[in-house]
Amino acid sequence: MTPANTTHSTSLNPLLKIEQEVLGEGREWTRRQLQARLQAEADRLGPVSPHSGLKLKRARRVAMVLRTVCGPVKLMVWYGHCRQTQHSLSPAREAWHMAAYHQLTPELEQRLCYTATETGSFEKAARMAAAWDCAISDDAIHACVGRKGWQAIENPLTDPLPGPSNPFTLVIMMDGWLARHRAVQWGEKPPEKKAERIQWHEIKSAVIFRLEDRGQTDGGRRFLIHKQVIAIPANTEPAEFSQAVYREAIRMGMANAQKVYVIQDGAVYLWSIFEDRFAKVAQGVLDFYHASDHLWALAHELF
Repeated sequence: MTPANTTHSTSLNPLLKIEQEVLGEGREWTRRQLQARLQAEADRLGPVSPHSGLKLKRARRVAMVLRTVCGPVKLMVWYGHCRQTQHSLSPAREAWHMAAYHQLTPELEQRLCYTATETGSFEKAARMAAAWDCAISDDAIHACVGRKGWQAIENPLTDPLPGPSNPFTLVIMMDGWLARHRAVQWGEKPPEKKAERIQWHEIKSAVIFRLEDRGQTDGGRRFLIHKQVIAIPANTEPAEFSQAVYREAIRMGMANAQKVYVIQDGAVYLWSIFEDRFAKVAQGVLDFYHASDHLWALAHELF
């Protein structure tokens, strides 16, 4: 027998075409079933406040779109003013624990968060989601992961997390470095004219990696196989930098790490970040370069 010709475009493969058509039909059938079930549930809840049990004032039906795993579903839900809370609300949103204007369903959120965790970037997660017919931007996935992260911080687990099956050490290195920026008088002419053309501003950045993710070349040079870099624009507040580093450390498995080291120089704001975010789970280390540099300066001054 002659093997099948694999050089033909996959778009011409009838098996691929048939399978994709059937999958699309099944997806659409599931979407319609879900839409019908959700509409029936919204109708059952009616224009009644879940807080007071009374009918909402100025109740009316409004359109509501939910983004689900099988595609968008369009509903008509009740909306009105609650006498007890003195706020306008939708009984359906209240029952489904969905904030105003929020569209992603819990199942879709779980899948997106898991995909982002496994792929390691929001851009890759968006491409992976598109592979299972979920067109969503990397910004939307980023917002979803951030929202779930804050929920986890505000509602911490009471039971201890199980230990990692493969123990690892997480290293977090933080520092600030100066970058050249254009000043207000950048375009002043002629060049001989005295003007403040450049300014130097600090860029706060961090590198996070697992100690096990390191290798060595034949020449003995060491390198990191995998690392994550966090950097924020100049003049950004340390609190925002702290939040970004902490979020990425959690995403890289800090909660399951056997040991965590935070390595940095002696900057006060960095050690404030360490005390605020990492002191309970990590060991702070003054990096050798800065320690030896300051020690030499002190010895030179004294002796």
